[in-house]
Amino acid sequence: MFVTYEDLKANPEETVRKIAEFLGCKTKVEEIVKECSFEKLRSTSKERGEGVHWSGNKYDMFFRKGVVGDWKNYLTQEMMKELEDIADLKWRGTGLDLNIFYRTASQ
Repeated sequence: MFVTYEDLKANPEETVRKIAEFLGCKTKVEEIVKECSFEKLRSTSKERGEGVHWSGNKYDMFFRKGVVGDWKNYLTQEMMKELEDIADLKWRGTGLDLNIFYRTASQ
């Protein structure tokens, strides 16, 4: 089963429901969606203040905007092409829709 951030943003309840079905478990979908929302996770990270994660990064580095397609503000076309080539090599034949790289917030 493949789940993309784009799918989670577009329809979180349905995506969590599909994950639960895939895992064969019953769950409180609405509660999971609320507790795992970008806003909730980001606020939990901010509660830790300017502390440093065990990796050496500040906690606030783990969250940017939570916006689909925001990578375009950080990656050059060359960087994206390299990622596409790696993804194609690694995921070819798996059934994953590699068009995830071209989706926008409106799709």
